[in-house]
Amino acid sequence: MRTIGSKGRHVFTATFVRFGFRNGYIGPVKTILLQDVTLDSKIVSDHLWFDLTKGFSGADLSPGDVVEFCARVSAYEKGYKGHKDDVLNRPIERDYRLSRPTKIKKIGKKLMLGNYIPVYTSLPITITNNHKLYKYYIC
Repeated sequence: MRTIGSKGRHVFTATFVRFGFRNGYIGPVKTILLQDVTLDSKIVSDHLWFDLTKGFSGADLSPGDVVEFCARVSAYEKGYKGHKDDVLNRPIERDYRLSRPTKIKKIGKKLMLGNYIPVYTSLPITITNNHKLYKYYIC
């Protein structure tokens, strides 16, 4: 994401996976997990977590929905900055994220199987799992 740059907004697409929570200052904050985040058909991140903003909650998302949104790339520091010895010591490093998502809209649907594996076909497919056969169709 560093090569995209932080000057200006870009249009990204991603697949919604699930809702989650993180600890906030006042209490739990609802979040969403997106996977296969792309810009111009190139994957820029395998997954991203966003807070559940008004825009995302207004899109009425369900697992497998493909969403399009505008966002900026921004840099941040990650790693442990405290002084406790009993905490796993991770070095501080610079990383990149997408921030300020706007213009969020659903543009399609992907069938999600198992551990969030997308299926890109409209034909019936057969999957073997623990010696059982399952047939899936995209509706």
